[in-house]
Amino acid sequence: MSVYQKVLLVEKIYSEIKKRIVSGKYLPGRHLVEAELTEEFNVSRVTLREALRRLVADELVVLIPNSGIRVKELSYKEIADIYAVREAVEPLAAKLASQIPKDRLKNLKMICSRGATAVLRKDRMEHRSLNHMFHLELAMVTGNETLYKIIERLSMQIIGNQFVALMSDLDLETSQQSHEEITAAVMAGDGEKAETAMRNHIRTGRKFILLNWPNQDDAL
Repeated sequence: MSVYQKVLLVEKIYSEIKKRIVSGKYLPGRHLVEAELTEEFNVSRVTLREALRRLVADELVVLIPNSGIRVKELSYKEIADIYAVREAVEPLAAKLASQIPKDRLKNLKMICSRGATAVLRKDRMEHRSLNHMFHLELAMVTGNETLYKIIERLSMQIIGNQFVALMSDLDLETSQQSHEEITAAVMAGDGEKAETAMRNHIRTGRKFILLNWPNQDDAL
């Protein structure tokens, strides 16, 4: 195998495991068994470990002594810190997106529309995936690569779907309504309204997650 082929293989494995983590297929705390993954991907442990090292660098997985590689479990403080930064940068993305020509916002509208369908179906997992796409798309259309990378990193850190099961139908509808309000403001070119709507959306998400945190002791 050439060096180039090996790089492509590592990228493929890295991307697939990352997708499983972000989508919630691999929940926080899950043990990633090397033997199982090398067999699944039909690769050597050396190749697999290169992919896992990249996931460690992304802070999506952690190496725990005598326990191996596990999907990272965030602490109460880490969640609060992430949302504090999201509240600062994501309203900016919404404001900047409102300055973008409407013909470049078609994908954002499509994602929002699919979200509404997921709500009607009460498909929490699908809506969670579309929520991730919505925030990334909003950042992407701004054309600000630095802003996009920051939001992508922050979005990835809110990993898995451990909170999806706790969401009521009303929580799901509230999230979708926020997306629709943000999208409408962006499409109307109303930067101030888009910024405010996104800030409120992030604050609502933060409140929901922290109130439902499984172990309030680590908040101290």
